[in-house]
Amino acid sequence: MTSPVAVPFPGPSPAGHPGRSRAARGALLFAAFVCAACGLVYELALVAQGSYLLGDSVTQTSVVLAVMVFAMGLGSLAAKPLQRRAALSFACVEALLALTGGLSVLGLHAAFAWWDLYWPALIAIALAVGALIGAEIPLLMTLLQRIRRQDAGSATADLFAADYVGALIGGLAFP
Repeated sequence: MTSPVAVPFPGPSPAGHPGRSRAARGALLFAAFVCAACGLVYELALVAQGSYLLGDSVTQTSVVLAVMVFAMGLGSLAAKPLQRRAALSFACVEALLALTGGLSVLGLHAAFAWWDLYWPALIAIALAVGALIGAEIPLLMTLLQRIRRQDAGSATADLFAADYVGALIGGLAFP
């Protein structure tokens, strides 16, 4: 008698188990939602901290958004070699992002108060947080495709919908 072979997450679901595939897919889309909410909160926190410290909200917003969007592009490119171990890589990216994003405002304040290095610190933090945010989508897309093969357009639409709604919720919850 043979025992059933367990398929480790996030590999393809065995035939006859569409519920497992649907649940795994839902979990990944929920992860995209939460990641986007947190990512936008990190961006807004940097903008707010800079505005509190220096008072020029337009410059703060422009610099943070420009640097983070640029870094997101770099992060998405940097995620290419990580796709072979997408689940582990995604977990590591999220742990680093939680640490970096969570400490970003404290680090920015310390750089301003103690070392007078506000601008280099802002750019370094925005680059780090942006690169980690940028790595999320390619890794999530890889995991989604491993769960259930579907055309790239549909998978992208689902992933970006979860991402954008999460960003909306993060932005509305921030104030």
